[in-house]
Amino acid sequence: HGKGTIKYPNGDTYEGDWVDDQKHGKGILTSNGSIPFKYEGDFKDNEITGFGKHTFNNGDSYEGEYLNGLFHGKGKYTFQNGESFEGNWENNKCQESPDSTSSFNEKHGEIIYVDAEGNKSKHVFKNGVFQQKSFLSWLLCG
Repeated sequence: HGKGTIKYPNGDTYEGDWVDDQKHGKGILTSNGSIPFKYEGDFKDNEITGFGKHTFNNGDSYEGEYLNGLFHGKGKYTFQNGESFEGNWENNKCQESPDSTSSFNEKHGEIIYVDAEGNKSKHVFKNGVFQQKSFLSWLLCG
């Protein structure tokens, strides 16, 4: 029990609360893995669970609720350019709902989005409002 710091062989570090040799309570986890990030927040039984904030090296961030290391509950994902999606999350996927909100920097026009498989989709917006499901919620929620 208590506070401590550990540096793992892969370069990740954890600094924070421990109970029975497990991360439990408040802590900071820094990962240098394939998707480097810094997480500050709650841990339970060695898992990211509760409220916290992930900050990714590309400048994106997620602040909100977690369950077993996944975005789960209320949360806000903010891209490095300031665009964001706020709403409910389940198992790392956002859930489109009436109380979901998103902001987009462009005011008027259209976006042609091409996914990794080459599929294209067009998204039209006027005065900063998408004319169909918001692009960001579509991108994050599918």
